[in-house]
Amino acid sequence: RAASLASCQRGGQPMRTAVVIGGSSGAGKTTTVRLLREVAKLDRQLANRLAFPRRFTTRASRREEDLEESRPVSRADFQGMVRDGEIDVVWERPMPGAWDEPELYGFAAHQCPFAVLSANNALLRNPRAVAAAYDAMHIVVVEAPATVRLKRLLARSPEMSEAEVRQRVLDEGLDVRSSADVVISTRTDDFLSIASRALGAISRLIRRS
Repeated sequence: RAASLASCQRGGQPMRTAVVIGGSSGAGKTTTVRLLREVAKLDRQLANRLAFPRRFTTRASRREEDLEESRPVSRADFQGMVRDGEIDVVWERPMPGAWDEPELYGFAAHQCPFAVLSANNALLRNPRAVAAAYDAMHIVVVEAPATVRLKRLLARSPEMSEAEVRQRVLDEGLDVRSSADVVISTRTDDFLSIASRALGAISRLIRRS
């Protein structure tokens, strides 16, 4: 169950900066970050300073889970990883009417000066969770119309209950949009272009840090 810690080192860098890629379910965060990892590899200097720490969660596994980005674990294992310092950003996501108790989320600890954290709106509503582990935070909100998100959710997770689908679609994240440094629309599925735009935004935010 040990978390995969990032291989890059901070060296003399005194600051740790998080760029949170956040948004509603089905907005396209996972696909954007997956391609972003690949695009970032083309910039050696950026790749050596930037981590994409794995997210751990106590929710049920999905049929097409991207295990490089997100890995479901038991609640006991999750809490053990927090105690052992393997997870350094922790938050909860309630889902009234769909789950009996809030699901736990967290990111693998690492030694890179900059990190891209792919997260749901619940983390954007709890910035203290990021502030507990990082010195600075920038927010990139990925958004899409509810009809587009619903279509993606049903295609991605057909096993998801109707109650959970409803809760996810209704959470449009309008309250967190105002806190964003950058907003990226995924109205279309041209995710390579979207990832390139996201990388450009992240590069600019990192230079400002």
